[in-house]
Amino acid sequence: MSPPNLRERFDRARRTRRHRRTLTDVETFCMFVGYPRSGHSLIGSLLDAHENVVIAHEANILEAVDAGTTREKLYLGVWENSWMQAVRTRQETGYSYAVPGQHQGTCTQLRVIGDKKGGRSSTILAERPHLLGELRALLGEHRLRVLHVMRNPYDNISTIRTRAKEKASRPGQTLDAAIDFYFSKCESVAKLRHGLGDDFLDVRLEDLITDARGVLERCCAFLGVTPSAAYLDACAGIVYRKPNRTRRKVEWPAEAIERVRARIAEFDFLDGYSNDA
Repeated sequence: MSPPNLRERFDRARRTRRHRRTLTDVETFCMFVGYPRSGHSLIGSLLDAHENVVIAHEANILEAVDAGTTREKLYLGVWENSWMQAVRTRQETGYSYAVPGQHQGTCTQLRVIGDKKGGRSSTILAERPHLLGELRALLGEHRLRVLHVMRNPYDNISTIRTRAKEKASRPGQTLDAAIDFYFSKCESVAKLRHGLGDDFLDVRLEDLITDARGVLERCCAFLGVTPSAAYLDACAGIVYRKPNRTRRKVEWPAEAIERVRARIAEFDFLDGYSNDA
């Protein structure tokens, strides 16, 4: 990649100065945990469209915390990421998460800032749990709120398996490996969920699809912002109408179905999910 030219450097410096002025009103930092291919990109993009919220697309804030960043540098990196994603119309795996007429990459008054990187954050916190405390210390008086996004485990595991076949470096190269990978994330999430209490919110992708406005109202209340009717309508307009049943595209042996069913029973946040639902 060629180095940025003078105009690009000037534009970024100007954005940084503008973004820095917005940080004085921040109250809350939002991070995501969960699983890859579970709906984080969609929900992160919808929240980023709110006039008081900026959510980056995989800024990997925990690695920045581990590297010793400052709060201002962390927030400015999130801001720049959100702006760049809006310029690229929030494209992800061939789908645009752009919300017409709303505030992706911009804001009126910035009150919530955060990062959508959910699956990797779960892994990092399982490996380096001290980073949660370091993040809290870095945030200072700003609240930490954690969103846990999930979908039907059979669909989620199937998608992990399918994507792994497309890129050899991804975990989950076999169905058994994808199952192990998925439930390792569940174990990490369960520990975080227990420790964070009211600072932790479960969000099901299937609920978003059937009631986008209701789920977004709940997320906004959790983050401490108020959604306008125009915002809710615009977000609901880009949400797909039915879940993608990727489990139908993967061969599921009976023993694998039973293995997942038994493991679902270990986690109360997965209650109600099944291969039939």
